Amino acid sequence: MWKNFNIYVPGEYTFEKYFLPRIKNPILDLFPVNARRYGIQREGNNHLVVFLDFCLKKDFAKFAEVEEGESGVFNLKNPAETEIFNGLFAGQKEVAVYTVSYHPRMSAIAWKLLIDILDDEKIMVEDDSGNFMRGPNCVKDLKSLYEKA
Repeated sequence: MWKNFNIYVPGEYTFEKYFLPRIKNPILDLFPVNARRYGIQREGNNHLVVFLDFCLKKDFAKFAEVEEGESGVFNLKNPAETEIFNGLFAGQKEVAVYTVSYHPRMSAIAWKLLIDILDDEKIMVEDDSGNFMRGPNCVKDLKSLYEKA
């Protein structure tokens, strides 16, 4: 059973600038799945660890607007979510949304990878239950899973 995080980041947090430096690890292989998605696995092993799916980038103000189509999926509906979002991104012109998919039975290496990606004060995370939180708050939850793995 796969789970997902939607990660809201400042528009300048591209895959090359933000994700790639955090993912680079000599014991991991990064490989393209398609034009918008990468997989990560242990070196020399076909056990898939995580997907990075590059969903969209849009104007900061449009996350609170009613919008049709695929990008409307990421519109904020709850006032508490909007408050977190505004607190993090009010100075940003654009915000990007990426998805990280993972399996709860992943190895400690994979948990560490997720912790490295999400541990940033400037990002907001939406888990697969629809709960929004700042990146470091999510990391606290993941660290307990990492220590058990």
